[in-house]
Amino acid sequence: MKKINLIAGVCVYFCLTQFCFGQGFVVPENYEFKTKDDYQKYEYQIIDCINWLENTPLDQETDKRKDAGAFLIKWITGSPSVSIELREDLVGFMKTNPELLLTYMGGYTKFMLENKGSNDVLQATMVAVQSVIKVYKKGIGIKKDKSIENFIKMDEKGELKQWLAAKVGITDRLNRDEGMYNSSKSAEARAFYNEGFTYAKNGDFNNAIESYRKAIAIDRRYVEAYDNIGVAFRRLNMLDSAEHYYLQSIKLYPKGAMARQNLGLVYQIKKEYEKALEQYRAIQDINPEGPEGVYGMAQTYLNMGDFDKAIEAGLKAEKIYEKNKDPWIADAHVLLGIAYFESGKKSKGKSYLKKAIEAGVKLSPQQKKYYELD
Repeated sequence: MKKINLIAGVCVYFCLTQFCFGQGFVVPENYEFKTKDDYQKYEYQIIDCINWLENTPLDQETDKRKDAGAFLIKWITGSPSVSIELREDLVGFMKTNPELLLTYMGGYTKFMLENKGSNDVLQATMVAVQSVIKVYKKGIGIKKDKSIENFIKMDEKGELKQWLAAKVGITDRLNRDEGMYNSSKSAEARAFYNEGFTYAKNGDFNNAIESYRKAIAIDRRYVEAYDNIGVAFRRLNMLDSAEHYYLQSIKLYPKGAMARQNLGLVYQIKKEYEKALEQYRAIQDINPEGPEGVYGMAQTYLNMGDFDKAIEAGLKAEKIYEKNKDPWIADAHVLLGIAYFESGKKSKGKSYLKKAIEAGVKLSPQQKKYYELD
């Protein structure tokens, strides 16, 4: 089996960056992938590329599809932060529909980039297979394939995730932890969830909320639906509603770091900093080897204006990023740069911010001027 490489870890440049979904993807020109920083700076374009490949019929814009595919493959193949295991029993469809291999790899990659910190191989594989199903069902430029037909049948019966768990060798986890993220056994609930996800991806958060609500009405234990409706409410700045649904998610799945991380962000926006710190400490207890909890604490202390504690926690996060050889160490560099600068140690702060810029972080002209980086 061939292995390729990917990254995990939900990360928020709280005041500096935001996610955006590309509407008119353009294949980059003269791109080079020589260092890990080269790979990191193209991550948003990689997500746009995957979305474009998945949503554009196979018989349209074929020249652009070839260029987009080459861009994606080159990025995945050499990325120091992404790892995809291609198993013949999961991608056997490539014998009849070789173009769907790119769809599978794209779905897997997009999940990991959009859910940094999850390290959830099972869910990434699930998304990859569902991406294949989506393109296959369109029937454009596709040959009939028994293995994909079986995927569709299992998905409709709510059996696909359990089957995939056995294939990737983590059935024991599904059996052991009943509260884990495990989608829904209801095909109708999953359909509403997927509808909500599509609305959210296109920035239509009001309709996304309605779809997620329908999914929850059918399956009251649908953890992912609670998480995502929380995100939609937060994007509409309806913070109390977002908090409500994140708390419901955590009640169903106390080890859900994703909900806790998003809830911590809501508390930061509401300036309820002690509550935010409580969530980040819980994340650190759940995953001591991950940087998300301690990074969230550093971020909270920074917003509180407690620069010494922000620096202390930020240095711990930097050490974990460094140990894991994680390119998202640039997050810690931004945070430490701001904290040192605001604490009066401007030279050290500027040094960290320059590191972040070298790693591909974009600061606005106003930010560069404020931090004396011009």
